[in-house]
Amino acid sequence: MTFASTLKICDARRLQSVAQTTLRLVSKRFIGSKRFIGQRF
Repeated sequence: MTFASTLKICDARRLQSVAQTTLRLVSKRFIGSKRFIGQRF
């Protein structure tokens, strides 16, 4: 395994974790806004 491929794998893992955290934040916000809309109507 070369250094470049190791870097690529690390980048992919980092991107995956960032995407997961972003998705979690977005879903939390979406659920919160959904609840907020549900309370208003």
